[in-house]
Amino acid sequence: IMSLHKAYSALKGVQSAGPQIVQQAATALPNAVNQLSNLNNKNPEDSYSEKAKTKRLTPAERKALYEKIIRVDHAGEFGANEIYRGQLRFMKDEKDKELIQHMWDQEKAHLAKFRDEFIPKHNARPTALLPVWRIAGYTLGASTAFMSKNAAMACTAAVEDSIVKHYNDQLRLLLEDLEKIEEKCPEHLELMVSIKKFRDEEQEHHDMGIEQGV
Repeated sequence: IMSLHKAYSALKGVQSAGPQIVQQAATALPNAVNQLSNLNNKNPEDSYSEKAKTKRLTPAERKALYEKIIRVDHAGEFGANEIYRGQLRFMKDEKDKELIQHMWDQEKAHLAKFRDEFIPKHNARPTALLPVWRIAGYTLGASTAFMSKNAAMACTAAVEDSIVKHYNDQLRLLLEDLEKIEEKCPEHLELMVSIKKFRDEEQEHHDMGIEQGV
């Protein structure tokens, strides 16, 4: 809750404070997604994440870990889609709109992978807070694009930097667990391949944000 409050607080007075405070708000939102998307968990899944670093997970623990990763990543991609939706609505220059559309199209593919494939395949439960991410993401994207291209790109770079770090943490965790699995699991590899692809595209978005205006 505090991370979400921080995101909104940082946006207050943002027009006079400039890109630095935009980056603070944009960084706070992915952190809020990660924290609040797990509030309705009944299982102590964080302990599975810690155990995977040192010991072999049981099938039930591995399933719970997959569900946690999928739920959080789905929420994050949902929020990212809303950010780009808001930016595209208020971005003024046509070339800038084309850039935002390119990044948004990739985010749509990320979201679809989690929503249409991973969630039903692993019986993962989406977070109940998607309406919150819809409002928060759209507001962040729309407000920064309305301010200026530089503010929008600062938002993009900060959000994508947080997401890239988050995906890297997941990849390390999955790789550590993979090394302990006696029979390599296709589902495990599929999740790793998808996260790596999405991580690389998020890094591309971050670099575009830096190049285009931050």
